[in-house]
Amino acid sequence: TYNALPYAYLSNYAAISATQWLVGNDDGVVFDGTSLGGKPRTLTLGAAWSIAGGTGFVSVATASGSIFYFNASNNTLAGTIDFSSSTLSASSDGSVVAAVANSNDAQYEPDRTLNIYSLPSGVLRNTFPYSYPDSNLYHMAMSGSANVIA
Repeated sequence: TYNALPYAYLSNYAAISATQWLVGNDDGVVFDGTSLGGKPRTLTLGAAWSIAGGTGFVSVATASGSIFYFNASNNTLAGTIDFSSSTLSASSDGSVVAAVANSNDAQYEPDRTLNIYSLPSGVLRNTFPYSYPDSNLYHMAMSGSANVIA
């Protein structure tokens, strides 16, 4: 029995032994059970939960818990942010991205923190903590200049 799996809505399971197993969820993430106790290892990225971009960068939040950002001029991967987000918004050039912590699974992930990142470094510029059920931050939008968030 594993009570602390990092993904919700588990729907598929396969094993060849008690120590070698995989589990998948409704969002297309396949989790390697042998990585329990360390950094969770996924074999797939799962669904794209949100996409935001501008003239310089495009960011994609995936169900596996990472945000991937790409150079918009040649579509190459510019970096990865380890933050599980279900809502992204970007400045007009995409060099600033706002990300709300995963709000798709309220009962599993009560964190609703809003983080602001600078690209291409992926450095966290600012953070605004929110927590379910005390506050319900589900959606946000950032202005093109990245000076205002609604």
